[in-house]
Amino acid sequence: MNDLWEENKKGIITIGIILLLAIIFGVLTLLMNNGSKTSEKKLSSEKALNELGTMYYEKVYYPYIEKEYSEGYIKFLNNKSSVGIKVTLRQIQSSIKNVNTENFIDYKNKTICDYDLTYIIIRPNSPYGKKDYTIETKLDCDVKYSSNEKSGA
Repeated sequence: MNDLWEENKKGIITIGIILLLAIIFGVLTLLMNNGSKTSEKKLSSEKALNELGTMYYEKVYYPYIEKEYSEGYIKFLNNKSSVGIKVTLRQIQSSIKNVNTENFIDYKNKTICDYDLTYIIIRPNSPYGKKDYTIETKLDCDVKYSSNEKSGA
């Protein structure tokens, strides 16, 4: 009996090591896939926020400044080019009708973006036309919600 154990000992240990490695590999794969889905959600939210920023600047902010400051709007935008124009998600939502907020809710993790701490910074660029600007996004999307409160943290 002892001889049988000695003969199979190496095989049993090898199978055990292979099973252990397979389990470790499986756990790591699951963790990596979950992390990439979180990254995909963040990219989706950043893209949506950038698109809303473009819509806000070109359809709301720029026409208002152009009208309000008449001939002086270029000087006004030039002054804003270094500091930028900070606009929260809440301000965008109140200025643009039918804002799709689905991109700012993560149903799987039950988190939502904070509408006051999620924002864009618009930096007008010379020659200060309607499409002469850059947008930076800042997401704050770790706010937990319960299933009955999903309308802007």
